Amino acid sequence: MMEKSLIQSKNKIAIKFIKEIKSFLDAILPRNNPKLRKICAERSTYYIAPYHKLPGNIEEFLSKIFKGMVESYAIRENLINNLMNSKDFFIRDLFNEIDSNKKGFMNFSE
Repeated sequence: MMEKSLIQSKNKIAIKFIKEIKSFLDAILPRNNPKLRKICAERSTYYIAPYHKLPGNIEEFLSKIFKGMVESYAIRENLINNLMNSKDFFIRDLFNEIDSNKKGFMNFSE
């Protein structure tokens, strides 16, 4: 029974994570290396018919990527929950720490 609830919990985390991904390319292309991102984006693509499998090496590689992403997302969620449940954590203090210009609001376009 414990194993089933653990699997359900991991599935919920995975579904929540996948919903947050803007697009498939954003999930798998390198973000911090524009040159490598460009090389990856320019690779030729090929059609995979519905219900057909990817080549084994690609399927394995993608599964490792997604496993790592889901695991890191679960760790992040755990850290957030620990922080939110901490008795000495206040969102206002966090906001004041981030608001370096002391404007009282956040403007991410600047």
